Amino acid sequence: MQNMIKRIVDMDKRARELTEQAKLRRAGSVEAAEKKKEEVRQNYINLARKRIEVIERSEMRDAQEDWEKIEARHAEIADRLDRTYAEKKDEWVDELVRRVTKGDGLL
Repeated sequence: MQNMIKRIVDMDKRARELTEQAKLRRAGSVEAAEKKKEEVRQNYINLARKRIEVIERSEMRDAQEDWEKIEARHAEIADRLDRTYAEKKDEWVDELVRRVTKGDGLL
């Protein structure tokens, strides 16, 4: 009988130890899962940031190219206007004077 009680107590003690070990493993697994989750999240954020940088550089390059095209077009138009003015200024001045003095007026 004494032997039977000792066996029951030993079995209970062993069961408690196993339960405690299981709890510790479970807590460790939860902690490991949380760590892995955070690691995956950080990797995703880092990847997203790098992608944003690539896109930003590409957009800036495209915007710079567009700006240069606009500036070139503006310079071309300004040059054309300057050439037209240089060619026709005397004609325009004469026409203005003629209209004002002949009463054809600009109004």
